[in-house]
Amino acid sequence: MKVFLTGGTGFIGQPLAKALLARGWVVVALVRNPDSLQARALRKMGAQCVVGDVTERDSMRAAMMGTDMVIHNAGFHEYGLKRAERKQMQAINVTGTDNVLSLALELGIARTIYVSSTMYYGETGSEACDETYQRQKPCHSFYEQTKVEAHLIAQQYQKEGLPLIIVCPNGVVGANNYSPYGYFLRFYLNWPMPPYAWAPDMIVSLVHVDDVGEGIALAAEKGQDGETYILA
Repeated sequence: MKVFLTGGTGFIGQPLAKALLARGWVVVALVRNPDSLQARALRKMGAQCVVGDVTERDSMRAAMMGTDMVIHNAGFHEYGLKRAERKQMQAINVTGTDNVLSLALELGIARTIYVSSTMYYGETGSEACDETYQRQKPCHSFYEQTKVEAHLIAQQYQKEGLPLIIVCPNGVVGANNYSPYGYFLRFYLNWPMPPYAWAPDMIVSLVHVDDVGEGIALAAEKGQDGETYILA
């Protein structure tokens, strides 16, 4: 099995690459900077790194061609963005998803996995929900808005015939998490910050990044085309 992977240098991407390589699969990882520490780490694991960018559709064509599977994991996760950064997030999260999935459809890739987020579903309150839940609340951040847009794009490609599985992790934690949540979690685990409640009626489901990597790999290996799977 030969897999074209985007976002392999990121927080989820490295455990995901490890899980794919553990299955004996060939991993071709798209990287913007082949000399970065993250790209070097991927090569050390055994992945092949190719230079490209999800925002530049044709930069992925040669590396994606001839692969058995595409896993689109690349994304920009941040809050409190300025206008220029919002433009970059839109380009990566939304246009990048359209670029990867449209190219996979054009090239006739046998299976594609898109790593979305439970952000797509929005707040669910105290109700226990599954993948059939329909969003009830408006978006609270630009990041959430881009993930909803990208998820809808992925669903459209499913309707157009792309053999696509959508995976939605929730509350991902683990080493090297430099999101705002990871920042506060490190403060708590290392004792500078005492325990406190985010909100008295808030429930958060957390999942370790290594389990997310394995979960995505399992979806790639055993999932059913057209399905969506929550990892939480």
